[in-house]
Amino acid sequence: MLDERIRGLFDGSCVPTAVITVGNFFRSDDGVGPFIARNGNPPQPGFFIIDAREHPEAIIDHVIAIQPRRIIFIDAADFSGTPGDCRWIAVDAVPQHTLTTHIFPLPAIAAILNHDTNAEVIFLGIQVMDVRYGESLSVPVEQTGMEFIALLTQDRIALKSIRHRSPTRPFAQSPSESVDPVLPLR
Repeated sequence: MLDERIRGLFDGSCVPTAVITVGNFFRSDDGVGPFIARNGNPPQPGFFIIDAREHPEAIIDHVIAIQPRRIIFIDAADFSGTPGDCRWIAVDAVPQHTLTTHIFPLPAIAAILNHDTNAEVIFLGIQVMDVRYGESLSVPVEQTGMEFIALLTQDRIALKSIRHRSPTRPFAQSPSESVDPVLPLR
């Protein structure tokens, strides 16, 4: 579940925000970032979803062209929390090498983006349960991903449903497969 501080980042305050999702679909819970990007559309006004997958260095020019005031990285993490927990991670606490196989470290990408856009850079990590090879998310990680999707799309019905859902009960429906507003890297 997401705390109120993290929810506040998606409150529709009209701060132009680039949400950069990072991860690998083929490493189970590491695919939560791309899952959010694929299903978090169309995002609410002022938000841009950029699916960097396992190559966040490739989106630098695109993000600079957008000139957001806030940049939010969403990635799988292992901070010894409960699977599905989400934490706001300080830039200096982000490891140089994370669960995905980033060629260029995320803190270096954040520094470049901050320098060229003067945007606030935020890292959100979702605690994984499983990063073995596989294409499905664990239930708690998928639930957190669905909560992000509801916030990005401002789907009030889904948000209400998520807040009242048992943490062990899986979602009954899968989100739309449309990917138009998401900018995947190929």
